[in-house]
Amino acid sequence: MDYCNLPVAVSAAACFIAKEVQNNADLLLVARVLRQLAYTLETIAAQREICERKQEEVKNESPK
Repeated sequence: MDYCNLPVAVSAAACFIAKEVQNNADLLLVARVLRQLAYTLETIAAQREICERKQEEVKNESPK
């Protein structure tokens, strides 16, 4: 996959959404909702990493 594909796709999606949502207040709301989604997904990913690390530590500490 070309490293430019994802940013181009995201920009195209943004342009499509902007054309469909004519009102700036609504567009700001969409942007803020998507930002919140991104923050929440980052939090979930971080928590998964912590849990996986802890599980691996417990697995490595258990007697064999």
